Amino acid sequence: MGLSVFLSHSHLDHQLAQALCTFLSFGAGIEMRKIRCTSHAATGLASGDQVAKQLRKDIAHTEFFLPLITANSAGSEFMAFEIGAAWALKKRIVTLVYMPAKGGVKLPSLLAEFHYRDISKQDQLVALAQDIATEMWVRRDQPNAVEMLTATTSFLSQVTLGASPSLPSKGSSKAKSRNQKR
Repeated sequence: MGLSVFLSHSHLDHQLAQALCTFLSFGAGIEMRKIRCTSHAATGLASGDQVAKQLRKDIAHTEFFLPLITANSAGSEFMAFEIGAAWALKKRIVTLVYMPAKGGVKLPSLLAEFHYRDISKQDQLVALAQDIATEMWVRRDQPNAVEMLTATTSFLSQVTLGASPSLPSKGSSKAKSRNQKR
């Protein structure tokens, strides 16, 4: 199975990672089955998977590698391995930073050359959704501005309030059609 997105994160940031998966699904139109995020039941590893082997395979076959950099990232050994693998495989790396002003989040050396998105800011989340959707979808299948803004607002309210991520309803036939194509 080819993945659209591999979300690398510290296990301490599992709630933020789950909310980000929901955002990517609704804001960029990516089906959950096309996202690898080990902290989310809908996107995690299958029972019996050999963790390191499956993660290597997933990184090799993903379109976008998204390292989620927070104050917890420096202590994550798996993140260091995943970032190194994505860099060595010359994957499309889109670095996501959450609250860089709080505690002075430091980017790992391998990521310093890449432009990052501060996902604690609404305009940066919309830009992220647009970047990914533009590369993945033909124009008619991309989420529209209202869908992106709704997903952005939902994500920010979840992570600000510390609520568990919830899926907004996909009422538009366009969103349903888009997800059936992938």
